[in-house]
Amino acid sequence: MKEKVYGKQKIYYPDQSGFKEVSADELNAMEKEIENMEAKLRQAESEIKEAQNELKYLVSEVTTEELKSNVEKVRSLKNFQSI
Repeated sequence: MKEKVYGKQKIYYPDQSGFKEVSADELNAMEKEIENMEAKLRQAESEIKEAQNELKYLVSEVTTEELKSNVEKVRSLKNFQSI
């Protein structure tokens, strides 16, 4: 950590002297890799949103047990009305 003094203020910043210098080509390659990763992230977020929407739809649907119960109710009403 390095320190610079400006009047009564002190500013601390990381010492970057231990890092190697990066060429413009390396920076461009890093930028391209970041762009690719961001595109993958957007794709993954889109897939997650689609899956969440599908899950929400499936959760709102009537379950098999509820359907069986409804069928039994209808059958019992049908039997009751035919008497």
